[in-house]
Amino acid sequence: MREFPKPVGFVYGYEPSGHQIAALAISEFIPKDIINPCFLSVSDFFPGSSNFLVKGYLEIIQKTPLLWDYLYDNQLLSKTYYGLGIKIPDFYSNIVNKKLIKLGINTIISTHAFSSIMTSGDNLKIKIKNNFAVITDIYAHSFWPKNLDKYFVPHYQTYKTLAENGVSGDKIEVVGMPLRKEFYSDYNPVKLKKKLKIPDVPTFLITGGSKGIGEIMDIIDVFREIRYKCNLIIFCGSNKKLKKNLSSMKYLNNAKIYPLGYQKNPAVYYAVSDMVIGKSGGITLFETAAMKKMFVVYSPLPGQEERNAKFLVNHHCALNPSNSRNLKLIIDSFLTNKNYFERYVNNISKLHKKDAAIKIANEIINSV
Repeated sequence: MREFPKPVGFVYGYEPSGHQIAALAISEFIPKDIINPCFLSVSDFFPGSSNFLVKGYLEIIQKTPLLWDYLYDNQLLSKTYYGLGIKIPDFYSNIVNKKLIKLGINTIISTHAFSSIMTSGDNLKIKIKNNFAVITDIYAHSFWPKNLDKYFVPHYQTYKTLAENGVSGDKIEVVGMPLRKEFYSDYNPVKLKKKLKIPDVPTFLITGGSKGIGEIMDIIDVFREIRYKCNLIIFCGSNKKLKKNLSSMKYLNNAKIYPLGYQKNPAVYYAVSDMVIGKSGGITLFETAAMKKMFVVYSPLPGQEERNAKFLVNHHCALNPSNSRNLKLIIDSFLTNKNYFERYVNNISKLHKKDAAIKIANEIINSV
């Protein structure tokens, strides 16, 4: 029997990404003397492939969004895939097997559908004791494997869509979204602003996710017409070009700009912000919920983000203006009557479950 700590594989698509963040969040709640977390992206198995996949994905959603919307969660395609018993070619599955054997991994936690397919029992030739999935969006699309040991999901709606796609309900546990420990701390916004040297005026956090994409410049242009003094903290993610362009713009009429690269510890910036504006990725929306901030979804990506946005709007958790003119009306209204938006803040905050990461961590600990 292998001594502790035991190696556990946390597998995701690429980095940086929300899927990677979910894996890191769970690992923070696991004692290192019990489990040795092995973080594995697709590129760790197939060097260079992760960047290729990401570039291809971004090309499709930016140039042909209707094509991606058709491919995403296409039940006909997924039924054909699983119905025909299609598997990853042996050449690739052998690489995955060898990597897992070398690391001594027999417990896997996947936070991305493709990595979950890649390491599912259908494609592995080695015995895996525990094969878990952590889903980071409100809706679970039909390409998730059906035969994993357990699925940890953030909301009942996720449970419902997984079950509709053929996953046994007794394998699905609604735990909430796992977030990093920093999102469970109490913050004093006034003191934080002083520490960060940010003026004590209304502050907006603009986020383009880990890749720094979306209509960020359109959002910034809206603030050219805002009459009130405010701060714009902008998460540029790994988009170095965006950060470079914004770094030359210290002020935008009444707004002071703070462009930031990828943030490993973003909670403090949520804490000092009054409103979050940007894409509706799963991690972003649940981080916003945890920090009890007003969320305005703008230019969500086709697929999971559009579905997340629709859920938030339907449940009065966020607003999703269709154009920059409507976004400006929302910002103006927020600056003059913040109390009007309290119901949105209250509703989105109810999505956050404080013990999500702890529950998943305990399940992993008990399973090994």
